[in-house]
Amino acid sequence: AGAGSDAPFFASLCDRIKDLPISAIMEHQPISVTLDAQVSDVAELFLTHRFQRVPVVDGKKVVGIIYRSRLLFAMTKSLEVAP
Repeated sequence: AGAGSDAPFFASLCDRIKDLPISAIMEHQPISVTLDAQVSDVAELFLTHRFQRVPVVDGKKVVGIIYRSRLLFAMTKSLEVAP
């Protein structure tokens, strides 16, 4: 038998929690990086926490997001330029 779709499973879960406020399930102290964070530090976050994305903040304001795939792409591009 095939693995099938996860859709029924997630639909069932959504029915159970659909009336909860998002504050009940959100991360209240998310990990983020600042605009001046070093690429190596962000890479470490991706590896240590298995994140796929990390918010970028300036003070308390979210100004962007860095994706794991974008970081890997930039690293790959830097290898192409290296002698």
